[in-house]
Amino acid sequence: MKHTLLFLAVRLSMIGTLVVATILCLARFGKWKKDVSYRSMLWFSVAGATIPVLLYPIWIYTDGHLLRFISPMEDLALVLWPASLGLMALEGGTIATQLFVTMILILVNAGLYGLIGLCIGLAWKNLSSVQLAV
Repeated sequence: MKHTLLFLAVRLSMIGTLVVATILCLARFGKWKKDVSYRSMLWFSVAGATIPVLLYPIWIYTDGHLLRFISPMEDLALVLWPASLGLMALEGGTIATQLFVTMILILVNAGLYGLIGLCIGLAWKNLSSVQLAV
């Protein structure tokens, strides 16, 4: 069950990255209105990119110095950053490859959070329009 949820989260991350990138391009060219859904998507994407940037150095430090916290840290990372599973590809690579893969995984996490933010923003927009109609 845990592996199925992780697989689903990684797939949603990839889809979310494409959706967020498309909406950002559409908003740039004036084809998408910058309303509540856009702003919530943007803020959630920023949060999704910030979490791995803050989490990864703590994870590296914990892995090297605090061995008793490795398992809880890995579980936390998989919940907050599902694409961190791709960090296994960094073993034995060059520094440029490691940086590239890490940046891609951060962008994918931003896509997942952006997709969640977009759904929340659209729901908020629809609920607020229903309340105004009443």
